[in-house]
Amino acid sequence: MKTDYQIAMEVLSGLWGNGQDRRDRLTKAGYNYEAVQKIVNQLVKDGYVPGSGEPAAEPEPELMTVDFDTQKYKGIEINIII
Repeated sequence: MKTDYQIAMEVLSGLWGNGQDRRDRLTKAGYNYEAVQKIVNQLVKDGYVPGSGEPAAEPEPELMTVDFDTQKYKGIEINIII
């Protein structure tokens, strides 16, 4: 199976039809219509133009940053996550 993002790009290319036909075809193929449509709506909102030859950039995953505070206790170095 493809990712919801990949299917959304196919939807924008016209490969999955429109309206109820799209919903039925995506559901029958095992995809979550609501999740795919949410991505389609966001891509359109962000200015993606189907057929422009320029796919919208796939969103970067969010990275978690962790800060460490290094302290010494009786000569032992301790890293504390803050």
